[in-house]
Amino acid sequence: MYDLIEQKRSVRKLYTESLIGRGDITVEEAEQVLRDYQQQLERVFTEVREATSEPSEWTTVPDYRRSRRAPPPPQRSARRSSSASPTPT
Repeated sequence: MYDLIEQKRSVRKLYTESLIGRGDITVEEAEQVLRDYQQQLERVFTEVREATSEPSEWTTVPDYRRSRRAPPPPQRSARRSSSASPTPT
Protein backbone atom coordinates (compact mmCIF):
# COMPACT_ATOMS: atom_id res chain seq x y z
CA MET A 1 0.00 0.00 0.00
CA TYR A 2 2.79 2.44 0.90
CA ASP A 3 4.51 1.73 -2.41
CA LEU A 4 1.31 2.53 -4.27
CA ILE A 5 0.93 5.82 -2.42
CA GLU A 6 4.60 6.65 -2.97
CA GLN A 7 4.14 6.29 -6.74
CA LYS A 8 1.45 8.98 -6.81
CA ARG A 9 2.46 12.50 -7.71
CA SER A 10 1.79 15.20 -5.14
CA VAL A 11 -1.13 17.54 -5.54
CA ARG A 12 1.28 20.48 -5.43
CA LYS A 13 3.23 19.11 -8.39
CA LEU A 14 0.11 18.32 -10.38
CA TYR A 15 -1.38 21.76 -9.75
CA THR A 16 1.90 23.53 -10.52
CA GLU A 17 2.17 21.67 -13.82
CA SER A 18 -1.42 22.60 -14.61
CA LEU A 19 -0.74 26.29 -13.93
CA ILE A 20 2.38 26.20 -16.09
CA GLY A 21 0.55 24.32 -18.84
CA ARG A 22 -2.22 26.93 -18.92
CA GLY A 23 0.33 29.72 -19.02
CA ASP A 24 -0.77 31.20 -15.69
CA ILE A 25 2.79 31.05 -14.32
CA THR A 26 6.23 30.27 -15.68
CA VAL A 27 8.56 27.52 -14.50
CA GLU A 28 10.80 30.18 -12.99
CA GLU A 29 7.90 31.68 -11.02
CA ALA A 30 6.89 28.26 -9.71
CA GLU A 31 10.45 27.54 -8.61
CA GLN A 32 10.72 30.95 -6.92
CA VAL A 33 7.46 30.40 -5.02
CA LEU A 34 8.69 27.01 -3.84
CA ARG A 35 12.03 28.51 -2.71
CA ASP A 36 10.23 31.33 -0.86
CA TYR A 37 7.96 28.84 0.89
CA GLN A 38 10.86 26.60 1.90
CA GLN A 39 12.75 29.62 3.26
CA GLN A 40 9.72 30.67 5.27
CA LEU A 41 9.40 27.17 6.75
CA GLU A 42 13.09 27.12 7.65
CA ARG A 43 12.92 30.58 9.22
CA VAL A 44 9.93 29.71 11.41
CA PHE A 45 11.44 26.35 12.34
CA THR A 46 14.64 28.07 13.44
CA GLU A 47 12.71 30.68 15.43
CA VAL A 48 10.71 28.03 17.25
CA ARG A 49 13.76 25.84 17.93
CA GLU A 50 15.73 28.78 19.31
CA ALA A 51 12.91 30.12 21.47
CA THR A 52 13.98 30.04 25.10
CA SER A 53 10.65 30.86 26.70
CA GLU A 54 6.97 30.86 25.99
CA PRO A 55 5.72 33.85 24.02
CA SER A 56 4.23 36.72 25.98
CA GLU A 57 1.26 36.69 23.65
CA TRP A 58 -0.21 33.66 21.89
CA THR A 59 -1.29 33.89 18.30
CA THR A 60 -4.45 31.97 17.61
CA VAL A 61 -5.62 30.52 14.37
CA PRO A 62 -9.27 31.00 13.40
CA ASP A 63 -11.42 27.90 13.61
CA TYR A 64 -12.45 27.71 9.97
CA ARG A 65 -14.75 24.80 10.68
CA ARG A 66 -16.99 27.16 12.63
CA SER A 67 -16.79 29.96 10.09
CA ARG A 68 -19.20 28.20 7.79
CA ARG A 69 -22.59 29.74 8.01
CA ALA A 70 -24.55 27.82 10.58
CA PRO A 71 -28.30 27.46 10.28
CA PRO A 72 -30.23 29.91 12.45
CA PRO A 73 -31.40 28.61 15.82
CA PRO A 74 -34.98 27.34 15.93
CA GLN A 75 -37.60 29.95 16.70
CA ARG A 76 -39.24 29.64 20.06
CA SER A 77 -42.96 30.04 20.21
CA ALA A 78 -44.01 33.23 21.89
CA ARG A 79 -45.68 32.41 25.18
CA ARG A 80 -47.70 35.02 26.91
CA SER A 81 -47.36 35.48 30.59
CA SER A 82 -50.39 35.69 32.85
CA SER A 83 -49.67 39.37 33.43
CA ALA A 84 -50.06 40.19 29.75
CA SER A 85 -53.10 42.15 28.75
CA PRO A 86 -55.97 40.02 27.54
CA THR A 87 -56.43 39.61 23.84
CA PRO A 88 -59.46 41.33 22.33
CA THR A 89 -62.26 39.03 21.23
